[in-house]
Amino acid sequence: LNQSVFELLASHRLKEAKTILKTDLGKKLTIEEIAERVGYNSKSAFNTAFKKLTSQTPSAFRDS
Repeated sequence: LNQSVFELLASHRLKEAKTILKTDLGKKLTIEEIAERVGYNSKSAFNTAFKKLTSQTPSAFRDS
């Protein structure tokens, strides 16, 4: 797969986060709550990983 276990896990978590962010529930939850639901312990780690994968912040993705 040419990915480390960490990269594979991050990819799966962020795919789930993107799905949540586009739902009605995702619009009601805070970014911190979404991060926790997909397995991140800090908002900053979640934001960094999300921006690296999508080139935008979770908030910007949700609003687009």
